[in-house]
This record gives sequence, structure tokens and C-alpha cells, in this order.
Amino acid sequence: MTNQDIGIIKEAVSVLIGKPLTDLDRARAMIVADFGDLVETDVVQRNEYGESVRDEKGRLVYTKGMRGRYALQALCSMRFTCGDDIIFASDDILLPSTRVASRSDFDWQTFNWGIEGNNSFDELVARHFIGGFGDYIVKDATVSRHGDLTILFENDFVLELFSNYSRNDENWCLYEIGTDNALTVLGNGVEER
Repeated sequence: MTNQDIGIIKEAVSVLIGKPLTDLDRARAMIVADFGDLVETDVVQRNEYGESVRDEKGRLVYTKGMRGRYALQALCSMRFTCGDDIIFASDDILLPSTRVASRSDFDWQTFNWGIEGNNSFDELVARHFIGGFGDYIVKDATVSRHGDLTILFENDFVLELFSNYSRNDENWCLYEIGTDNALTVLGNGVEER
């Protein structure tokens, strides 16, 4: 990363300061965090198993829904911490939830982590945010020389993204819903739209 890239990233993430976290979810292995006022937008329709709905031609089916104005998509490693405790991390997606792991017929060979609620990540996020997101206001957002992002919340929780691609691959992306404004942090720089 160049100093110019880091400056661009710092400027882009500064819009999150003072904004509330409004959702934290995933789309397959990509973590998605929404921030800011809620806006209506098209969202992918999901079935009762949390899987994306597709039409007869295989295209995604969309419906209207509410999302935070700013979306942060992480394809890289992430963790959510408070003090010395890791509350949850991205690789928890690959582990079975307590409910799934405790079944007498559980089998690693047939375990489907992609189904909503089947994995430890979904379970831990649901358990942690059971009361909602109201206490998570962004206090600060810092960027390392490698494009790692650290978001500090006023309640002392921290969301960390770790760039783990070294080439022209996407680590994370920040964009504004309903606009073409987006910043993608790659292993070797940034892309702006």
C-alpha cells in the first residue's frame, strides 16, 4: 500500500465515525456490516433456510428491505472483540452451531455451514446482538499500513478486518447504499468508484 492509498482509505472510512452499527450478517462467507441511518433498497430474498432465492433462470430474486446507509463487506479475516475476549470471528462460519453439533446424526462430511443458523458465527452473532445494535456507535476508525481496518465503538467493542490477500484481490469494500460510491481495498492498493 502506498501512503496515498492509506490516505484514501482513511478519508473513506471517516464517514462511519458517529454512525450506529445497524446490522451484522453474512452472505455465504462474506461478512456484511451496515452503518448509519436506515434506507430502503433492494435486498436478496431468502428462503426459510437463509439461502438466496433464485428464479427459474437462476437469477437472484430481490425484494425491498431496509439497510444502513453504509455497507462494509469483508472477504478477509475479521474478528469482533471486547477487551481480552474474542466475541466471534470470521472462521466461526466454518464451525457447526451448538444445536447442529449436538445432534446425534451430526457428520462433518455433510455439514452445510452455508445454511443460516447452522454455523457458530450465526449463533454467536444472534446471541450477542439479541438486544439489537443500539449501543454500537462508531467512535473511531483506523487503518494500518497494510489496509487493515479497526473500528472502535463507544462501548469499547472493536471490529477488526485483516487484509489477507497480497495481490489484486479484494479484502474489503465500503460503499454507500443507493450510490455508485465505493472503495475496495485490495492486497496491493485500492479501487474507487
